[in-house]
Amino acid sequence: MSKEQRRKFILFCHARTGSSLMGALLDSHPDLFWDGESFKPSKRWRRLGRAVGWPQRAYPLPFLELRALRHRSSTYGCKIAPYYVTDPKQLIARAHQHRWSIVHLWRRDIFHSALSQLAAAHYNYWVRPIEEEQPLAEPLLSVEPERLLRMMEYRLHLLELERSALIDIPHLSFVYESDLADPRQWERTTHTVWEALGLKDVPVRSAIGKTWNTPYAEMYENYHELTAAVRRSHLAAYAPAADGAG
Repeated sequence: MSKEQRRKFILFCHARTGSSLMGALLDSHPDLFWDGESFKPSKRWRRLGRAVGWPQRAYPLPFLELRALRHRSSTYGCKIAPYYVTDPKQLIARAHQHRWSIVHLWRRDIFHSALSQLAAAHYNYWVRPIEEEQPLAEPLLSVEPERLLRMMEYRLHLLELERSALIDIPHLSFVYESDLADPRQWERTTHTVWEALGLKDVPVRSAIGKTWNTPYAEMYENYHELTAAVRRSHLAAYAPAADGAG
């Protein structure tokens, strides 16, 4: 297949937004190769140090083009987070110029996505294969309110970086809560992406399950303290309407 016939796309998002699930769903298509987080510099260069991976972070598009060329599938996709590269705005603009499609995924619930990030880091458990039982969240977690607020601020900062990079760039946009949280929405969501990429519809399947089915109110022993702290803070607009699951 010629270079001109290949389709390439970036799933642009940050951690705990449903990117693993989205990638698994898109990977249902036989003509699509999903490369996941393979571009992630910290994963590829961990043993050699950050300095070795600097060219990849500073000049990411050549690396992406090379990875896309390595695979014979008609369509190539991977995840890029703003912190994977030194200039996400420049990357998205150049990728668009080189005929890469952009798919933006974000999460509206900043409060519970921050709790998800902290829980995943604590247990070092990020993705659950669908055949694997959910690990028990024991002992219960406890986090300082100030740490949660910093995590929420960081996640809002990442979302702002993404939105800034996407200004004037044609792209598809999906919200976890509306487009992925309910399995009944999976077919519509994936087919929207496939249609934009010029791929035919195929049945949707996922090898990824929800990491935590336990409500965060039951995972965090000081959940009520955390919700109260957020409601008193400058991030009150992102506090949950009622205590419960995320």
